[in-house]
Amino acid sequence: MLDALASSLTRVKARLSEVLYDEAERGGTGVKKETLMLANLNCPSCAAGLQRALAGLPGVRRAEVAFASGILELEYDESAVGSGEVERVLSGFGVSIAARL
Repeated sequence: MLDALASSLTRVKARLSEVLYDEAERGGTGVKKETLMLANLNCPSCAAGLQRALAGLPGVRRAEVAFASGILELEYDESAVGSGEVERVLSGFGVSIAARL
């Protein structure tokens, strides 16, 4: 019985993710998508740590940091996390926003 319940829960979570993603694509849930070029991103492990720190912020749905290009792709709920919080995390890693793309 627990296996069936776990399987059902997995299906519900997957469907909910699809619905939320569809809403985000339409811009209907307050989700903001940003692509940022970062300055002073000096090492791959720093990029990985930055990505984990950003992904751990409440309201952040996706954070991907590409060390080679210095690009951050970010999706977050504007009502849960503000750009100031994102900038504080960046600053903690010695990184700043060079440009918003």
